[in-house]
Amino acid sequence: MNGVTLPTETVFVMEMSPIKFGLGATDEIGFDAARLGLRKALIFTDRNLAAAGLPDRGRALLEEQGVKEDAAEYARTKEFDGLVAVGGGSTIDTCKAANLLTCHPAPLLDYLNKPVGRGVAVPGPLRPLIAVPTTAGTGSETT
Repeated sequence: MNGVTLPTETVFVMEMSPIKFGLGATDEIGFDAARLGLRKALIFTDRNLAAAGLPDRGRALLEEQGVKEDAAEYARTKEFDGLVAVGGGSTIDTCKAANLLTCHPAPLLDYLNKPVGRGVAVPGPLRPLIAVPTTAGTGSETT
């Protein structure tokens, strides 16, 4: 454009996974996990939510659909076919990073955008991840 200096980034694209919301959405975790073909899920949460029992509710809903969850077994064998994050942005982001780094091992900084990281594109698919946000904040569940 003549006489106008544009910022370097003027077009933004947001490609998102489906977002489910509304009363009772959490009750469908088991259904969604089964629909995605999960048989063994790794659940991420934080201490406060664990003390409140929310992850136990999620685990029960997964087990109703035949999806097993066992973090101790993960630590021994690293065998799981999907992830569930129950918590705020930090929990969800940690779960996403674990998904990335177990599917495509590399230093985390390789995947972070420049100038902080190297800006390497994710080289392939990741495991299915279901995010259950418990806070309204960063919108970590949408990226």
